Amino acid sequence: MFTKYNISQIKTSMAVQSGVATVVKMTAAFLSFLMTLAFTRTLEKVDAGYVFTFISVVTIAATFSRMGTDNAVLRFAATSGLEDRRFFGRLAVVIVGVALFTSTVGALYLVFSEQVVAVSVLLCAIVIATCAMALGIYLAFVLRGAGKTKLSIWLQSGGIPGFVIVILAAVTFSGLTTNAGLSILIFALAALANATMAFSFFMRKRSNGSTAVEEKIPAFLLECRPLYLLATIQILTQWLPILLIGQLADLAAAAEFQVASRIAMLIGLVQAGVTTVTAPRMAKAWHLDDSTEVFAVYRKAMKLSIIISTVGVAAIALLSEFITNLFGDFSEAIPLLLVLLVGQLVGAYSGPIINLLTMTRNQSLLKLPALVSGISLLAIGVFAGWLYGAIGVAVAVVVSTTAQNIFALLAAKRKLGITYFGQ
Repeated sequence: MFTKYNISQIKTSMAVQSGVATVVKMTAAFLSFLMTLAFTRTLEKVDAGYVFTFISVVTIAATFSRMGTDNAVLRFAATSGLEDRRFFGRLAVVIVGVALFTSTVGALYLVFSEQVVAVSVLLCAIVIATCAMALGIYLAFVLRGAGKTKLSIWLQSGGIPGFVIVILAAVTFSGLTTNAGLSILIFALAALANATMAFSFFMRKRSNGSTAVEEKIPAFLLECRPLYLLATIQILTQWLPILLIGQLADLAAAAEFQVASRIAMLIGLVQAGVTTVTAPRMAKAWHLDDSTEVFAVYRKAMKLSIIISTVGVAAIALLSEFITNLFGDFSEAIPLLLVLLVGQLVGAYSGPIINLLTMTRNQSLLKLPALVSGISLLAIGVFAGWLYGAIGVAVAVVVSTTAQNIFALLAAKRKLGITYFGQ
């Protein structure tokens, strides 16, 4: 429980702390950027497309495994700390157990797709990577709720790419020839190393004794159901397009979409950096029944996101040819990049609306926006992808992102009384 929460700190230091979080997030994004660059530079385009398809399958499976606990444990840790280690530990065991099932499903998808990697390598890598990613990101959200913001950002966004780069560099200097199979194993080992680091930091955090909180795992997971749906839709929006392109077009086009997506995500990380700081603050302010300050946090975060994102989109659009050429012969990714940047602007101009609803315990209102977004992505993605290939799938991503944000804004207006410009 809180002693006293100094609300004035929200106004005086949000810009500074959000700026620090954004810098850390951008650094993590740069590592992801370098990881994509390393794969496209060391592999043939088809092999790179298969590796990105593998990463997509593992990421989707890991998201299913976490069962929507991310923002829920963030809020739980922000209001109760890390007192109940047994609760977090039991939940981690449940997550790893579900990850074993989802990794099996993911393995079936890749085993029956285009075979450029041995089945035994796929099975081993998918199980290791899925379990490790699910556990590592879950612990990252726990630590973020406990105030370990910069560490959490590293574990959630930069850890795996960072370890991939280190391992890939070691392999390259050893003289081994890099192929799709070896690259997949490198990613799995990186995920395992990241999860091990997350666990070590979690165990290092000392507890002040047992907590009075009596939440049980089943009840907690019931609360997470709307968040589960939302997290699934969000990760599908990010990674399903690569799977659709791989099936409807080819693996080379999937690699081009991945390059465009990684570059566009640099803008999305601006908003993520802002909400990294603002989400726990909104949760604390709401816990103190101060809705005025919750809305003040939201609007200030939205303004910061709009300013930084608009400048960033303009810069990336002007330098699009130069940036895409860093990855090799990827000039065909430029139209995809320009379309995806529109979607990033939509998210920026909506502000941290998802976090606003989540941190005020109104996550159930996100079910409709998530469903509309997911259905539109799948329906438009399949139809437009079949007709127009990768560019059609990119348009589907923008449409689904826009639909989700509009419906979330409407839900916030209806339930909380907040409007885009004022209360």
